[in-house]
Amino acid sequence: MLMSLTGAVTAVAQDSLVGDLAEACSRLEIVECGFIQTRHVSLVDGDIVSRGNMVYRKPDMLRWEYTSPEPFAFEINGQDISITYGDGGNVTDVSGNRMYREMVRLLLGAVSGELVTDERMFSVKVCSDGRTVTARLTPKKGELKRLWTCMTMHFEADTYKALGIDLTEAGGSETHIEFKY
Repeated sequence: MLMSLTGAVTAVAQDSLVGDLAEACSRLEIVECGFIQTRHVSLVDGDIVSRGNMVYRKPDMLRWEYTSPEPFAFEINGQDISITYGDGGNVTDVSGNRMYREMVRLLLGAVSGELVTDERMFSVKVCSDGRTVTARLTPKKGELKRLWTCMTMHFEADTYKALGIDLTEAGGSETHIEFKY
């Protein structure tokens, strides 16, 4: 699924792709899908594979639920952020935690498409091979730059439906999330 972003993309084509992607994502009202998350940790042999479900409702409701290997979920509803462990009996409110608030902003921005237009926080390169549109976001400053070297988002070219996200951490670990509709 990874594609090279080294090919020449004119500024006009880049702006057009960014605009089309942002406009298509802004029309999203509800997204429900499964996902497979594969995490490669640079210090550990083997990959960690998790499965789960995601529900997004515009403008700011997101439930990200891991069903395996261990049940775990976090839910964003406006300013409220909660984590549920196991069978749902242990719910923790993490709304006041700065790290979780930043993670929520990123997740909502990725799902809604707002991240591709956030030039203050990211350098953005967008390209298309006709089948997929790939947006590579490189953090410009702060905590994000210390954590990640880049986030690459993949979309269907004709519908702009999200196909997956690749996160590359500064320490070399990588996470690939593939959405299943």
